Amino acid sequence: MTIVTLQETLTTSPSLIAGPDVMAQFVTVHNNSSNQQVYVGGSNVTTSNGFHIDGKEEHTFTLYPGDALYGVSSGSDTVSVIIQKQR
Repeated sequence: MTIVTLQETLTTSPSLIAGPDVMAQFVTVHNNSSNQQVYVGGSNVTTSNGFHIDGKEEHTFTLYPGDALYGVSSGSDTVSVIIQKQR
């Protein structure tokens, strides 16, 4: 298993958090801010249609081969990400 850690700054435009891979991935996204809201989903994610992650909360997503995860914020926010790639 390969583990990748990163921090991504999200704005109101969709940003790639975890790109597609040929194997499954487990992606944990932690909202570092207590003041901003984070939303994740596909490449068309918005604050209206995304999966909401509250301030200082985290969630783990399973991405299947070819899937990607994008995120936006209600302002400007940094998220911490850990990706476990199955090999």
